[in-house]
Amino acid sequence: MINDYKIAVIGCGNLGLSIVHGLLADKNVKAENITATRRNVQALKHLADAGVTTTSDNLEAIKSAELIVLGLKPYKIMDVLKDLAPHFDSSKHILVSLATGVHIADIQRIVGEDIPVYRAMPNTAADVETSMTCVCGNKDSARDLQVVLDCFSAVGDTIVIDESLMDSATVLGACGIAYVLRFIRAMIQGGIEIGFDAKTASHIATQTVKGAAELLIQRNQHPEYEIDKVTTPRGCTIAGLNEMEHNGFSSALIKDEGHPTVDIKALLQQYPVLGICYGAQLACHQYGGVVAASDKREYGRAGLHVTRDDLFHSVEEASQVWMSHGDTIKNIPDEMTIIAHTDNIPVAAYKMNSEPHPFYGIQFHPE
Repeated sequence: MINDYKIAVIGCGNLGLSIVHGLLADKNVKAENITATRRNVQALKHLADAGVTTTSDNLEAIKSAELIVLGLKPYKIMDVLKDLAPHFDSSKHILVSLATGVHIADIQRIVGEDIPVYRAMPNTAADVETSMTCVCGNKDSARDLQVVLDCFSAVGDTIVIDESLMDSATVLGACGIAYVLRFIRAMIQGGIEIGFDAKTASHIATQTVKGAAELLIQRNQHPEYEIDKVTTPRGCTIAGLNEMEHNGFSSALIKDEGHPTVDIKALLQQYPVLGICYGAQLACHQYGGVVAASDKREYGRAGLHVTRDDLFHSVEEASQVWMSHGDTIKNIPDEMTIIAHTDNIPVAAYKMNSEPHPFYGIQFHPE
């Protein structure tokens, strides 16, 4: 379907350019069907050479477009939309915003309720057709949604999520690219320190990360399953993993300023909720409990000591569970009751009898 659509990418910064590059690499998308805008149009010369229409005039770009991708910064998007709003056509245009933190309702207050509006959060891997793009919308049109999904499927994988999770998608998928790259850089530096030249260390590190990702994608396994296969007693792998956790590797990612979050109270109005590891810590924090660095970081197997509860009705005392955390729950709020602990941490699981649905939090990984 997308090969027949006229696409305008308004604001070709790094992310917008990645999307255009990815679209151009798809043989089903014609370059002449793409229009790209940027104030400095000379920066788009390579796109013009490839057959893309380039311009600094956003209004001109949307005239012939059907799918309009807004690759604008959050602080710019509203002003641009106000200029363009009188020219949007509900019978023709579909808008997709890439702006972090700008909600669909905010956009529709400017462009009108009849214009189909979606949000998408891809990442810069769109440049090489391997983006992970999360999409949300508030319209019931299966056709419009399919057009949006087809566009971003041309540059990688797509999933549809609720808008309440878009900020989390930004951290995990978009910011996540930088986190993984920083990890790879550290691997390369470590490789150089133990004797490899930079080129060889880079080759080993990047292929290793690619291989690790493919193991999870192709086998649909939890990371700990694959980790367990290479951690032998007294081996260098478990020693390295423990050193990473002792230095706060996992907790550093979780404590990032833009850490993933969700309104747990709102979820509990609709569903019973199970929080696993970070989810258990997040709920405790939101309800006024204390989460802090653990005195004894846990990585690997632990014995679970349970207080009888319906969640653990078939779990035997001292059952083996898998732990992987550097932070721990120090104190729970009054609404919560501890239902399990280990030898190292006092809160391995808790229950909250919230209304209308209960919340369970577990520090270990049952996956």
